[in-house]
Amino acid sequence: MVDILGSTCEYLRSLWPEELADLTWRIMDAPHIGPLSRQVRRYSVRKESSTVTFYRLPIMRLSLRATNPIDERLRLEHYAFSAIAELLGKEPWQLLPGVSDDE
Repeated sequence: MVDILGSTCEYLRSLWPEELADLTWRIMDAPHIGPLSRQVRRYSVRKESSTVTFYRLPIMRLSLRATNPIDERLRLEHYAFSAIAELLGKEPWQLLPGVSDDE
C-alpha cells in the first residue's frame, strides 16, 4: 500500500512539479469520525498545507476487495489521483499528460 500510494504521488508530482512542489502525503490508520459523520473518508486533503492523508483501514476494509494485485494497484491509484485532483481543484482525469482543462 505504501509503495503504490507513494509511487503514484511521486508520479503526479513529476507531472505537476510547480503545483505539487510542497506536497506532503502520509498514511494514517483511520480518520476521526464525529457523531454527525455520514461516511468514512478514504483520504483527506488540506490545501493550506498541501497535505494529503490516506486512511489505511477504510481503504483496506470498506472498499471493494481486489481479487488480484493489478486490481489492488488500480484501486489505490484511484484514491491517490482523486486526492491529488481535489488538492489541485481539478478532476482526476485532468491530471493525465495531454489532457486539457476544456476536454
